[in-house]
Amino acid sequence: MNKYQVITLFPDLIEEWKKVGIINQALKNNLIEISTVNLRNFGIGEYKQVDDSPYGGGPGMVLMPEPLDNAILQNEAKKNVFLTPSGQQLNEDLIQELLKYDSLNLICGRYEGFDQRVIDMHSDYEISIGHSVVSGGEIPALYLLEAILRRIPNVLGNPESLTNETFVNNQKDFPVYTRPETYKDHKGYLRRKKTDQKVSAMIPVFSMGLPIDFEKANQISRDYGLKLIVDAAAGVGSKINNVPFGNSKMDCATISFNGNKNITTGGGGVVLTNKKKIAKKVLHLS
Repeated sequence: MNKYQVITLFPDLIEEWKKVGIINQALKNNLIEISTVNLRNFGIGEYKQVDDSPYGGGPGMVLMPEPLDNAILQNEAKKNVFLTPSGQQLNEDLIQELLKYDSLNLICGRYEGFDQRVIDMHSDYEISIGHSVVSGGEIPALYLLEAILRRIPNVLGNPESLTNETFVNNQKDFPVYTRPETYKDHKGYLRRKKTDQKVSAMIPVFSMGLPIDFEKANQISRDYGLKLIVDAAAGVGSKINNVPFGNSKMDCATISFNGNKNITTGGGGVVLTNKKKIAKKVLHLS
């Protein structure tokens, strides 16, 4: 089980977040463990002091090294992650790297940040979630945790959700729609997501008997580097750049041998193309 500890002055922020959504379900199912460490418990003196004014002057307050040092030493993990605005920018590669460790300390700053000596002593990673500054590291820690945890097996209800996401494999996710098909003159489109890296082409089909919007289909094929295959039956009545279908340049087209359905239903048919590479691939598949 992966274990995550958040060292923070405001543990209630983390504890409330644990009560909702997929994280709460993952905790109930013992897929992950998340705990908080109250930095105030390691404060110095009667008032549990954790911050002091900057040495040499300057605005604000800085988290002192001793409370942080003791909190980290008494709550060990495989890697220590400091949330800082000057850290390494979070991305998919970094998330996958952090997934390799079965325990992490996420250390949240406040005020003007950490005494640099604590970072020098304990930091394995300094991570920023974006080019902006917030008042503390708790929100960035929650952001990082959710990005990591949803990639742990069985945390998400449907694992296919991870294969189609924006940023995964440097791709963008498709726009999605619900019913009704048209809302306030804005039309939704039925789309099949690219779920496998072996997918290299798309075949748009009729939506409730309406002609295909090839402008949209062309845009999708360009966005995701897919070949556009046009089913001749499904293209009836459609236009591309105001040119009727059949007079426009396409990678290839298909015609079904069954007049009641297009080739995508498995009824058999023929593929038409004037590109040798595509023709060779089709012959190989057949």
